[in-house]
Amino acid sequence: MLTQLAYSPYEIYCDDSLEREYPDEVHEVLEGICWTIYNVHLPNHDTSGKEAYLIEKDPDTGLLYSSIQPKSELKSEMIKQLGSVIQFGRYPQNSDFPEPITWRIIDIQCRYILLISDRVLDCRKYHYGAKGNIRKSDEGVVWKNCMLRKWLNTEFLQTAFSDEERRRLEWFTCRTQDNRINGRSGGGVTDDKVAILNAEEAEKYFPEKKDRKAKATLYAKKNGAHVYKGRTCDWWLRTPGCSIKEAAYVGHTGTLYEQVGNWVGEECGVRPVIRI
Repeated sequence: MLTQLAYSPYEIYCDDSLEREYPDEVHEVLEGICWTIYNVHLPNHDTSGKEAYLIEKDPDTGLLYSSIQPKSELKSEMIKQLGSVIQFGRYPQNSDFPEPITWRIIDIQCRYILLISDRVLDCRKYHYGAKGNIRKSDEGVVWKNCMLRKWLNTEFLQTAFSDEERRRLEWFTCRTQDNRINGRSGGGVTDDKVAILNAEEAEKYFPEKKDRKAKATLYAKKNGAHVYKGRTCDWWLRTPGCSIKEAAYVGHTGTLYEQVGNWVGEECGVRPVIRI
């Protein structure tokens, strides 16, 4: 998987497996690229809008080197990786013991890739009020102040990722739109390291209903996920439902339920979304 090196101000890309295996060598190549840009390119002409630098491994010598590629070609190469999967972090799935998490690539930009868990990893309530399962205490809750967001960005974040992996996670801005049917407020903008999709994103990244279907892990089932035929289950979206005590979700058949929604105090599947 090609990722942009976050510690460089230039568009320099490297296969993340190379970065993990040869961190010192990658750093040396990176320094050479930056020196070249500063001392050769910038005094004469700015190539930042046309070119990108790719750190690769020579198959014959095993040495790392840098090559210059047109941005359009590099972008095409990255787009080919949309829909493929990578493993990152660990979380209980087939038992109570952590296993590598499989993530599906749903968006690739110059500076990041966006990932969603390939399976429903857990089953949680969107929110629960101070008075427990009393519906009135959960009225009006939105993503910005719900307990699911807090859990994802605290307990899940600490459990699923090592210190090094957490450093690779980027903050990203979540814009939760209003409900498209009755205009109920989405609650504004938040900055998260772990989130879930909203209704618009679910449709954008999974245009076909069949692609929205997600299987639940045995761990999620143990925690309350209601598994249907084929082990698929419902999973939360951060978009508010029509009622002041509901949130949208994707059903086990892949149908997007925004008009009806699910009571925020009920348990539903969780597919975390991260950006690296």
